[in-house]
Amino acid sequence: MIPPQATTGSTYLKFGLRRSGALAVVGVAAAVTMEDDLVQDARICLGAVYKTPTRAVQAEKVLIGKRWTDELLEQAGRTAVGCCLPISDIRGSAEYRRDLVRIFTRRALRRAITRGHV
Repeated sequence: MIPPQATTGSTYLKFGLRRSGALAVVGVAAAVTMEDDLVQDARICLGAVYKTPTRAVQAEKVLIGKRWTDELLEQAGRTAVGCCLPISDIRGSAEYRRDLVRIFTRRALRRAITRGHV
């Protein structure tokens, strides 16, 4: 049995080129621990962007200790882009992946905070 986790919420979002069974162009996992509107802790992992999954540690630091707002989540998304070296392949260019990292990081954080465990 998995013991209860301290996180307020967590989620994983993936963008693929087809509906079912598609390999991800970008995937973002986020886990956030909140106390009221204050971010106590955050974990962000980026997948399908590089050869191996990557933690966006600098983006996590942007969040910790601050009250969450849409602007803060956008700032974390922009920071997450700088935490990875996206590849270019048949599914998407590095530039395309950078934009998706920003967008999906923001969305994953919002969902983890507002919906809990998804």
